[in-house]
Amino acid sequence: MNLGVYRGQSNSGGAATNLSLLPISLLSEILFLEGKFQPFVGAQIGVLHTNFQSGDALIRNTYLSIAPIAGVQYQFAQDFGFTFSGKHPFSFFKNEFTQRIDAFPSFSFSAGFFYCVQHR
Repeated sequence: MNLGVYRGQSNSGGAATNLSLLPISLLSEILFLEGKFQPFVGAQIGVLHTNFQSGDALIRNTYLSIAPIAGVQYQFAQDFGFTFSGKHPFSFFKNEFTQRIDAFPSFSFSAGFFYCVQHR
């Protein structure tokens, strides 16, 4: 499971604008190779909750989101390692003007630390 929080604020023309994103998703990855260095590919599916506030106006939406993922992990000790990945998420929404389902894509990189629980 993947959970994140992203917040941003800007001031344009004297009006404060706030944006917050809350992605919640499930993640599946396939590791290639054996050993300390392992490339992987995966997919993520979930929802993206958005809050956009400008002055007194507040707009909240929830979108379906999918993302292909690719990366590498390096295991530097028996149960510990680092992971580096890139993902290309697409969040789907209904376009009110065309009445069609559209998507807005993005791209992100991440780095992390993992602990591997092995059943012995």
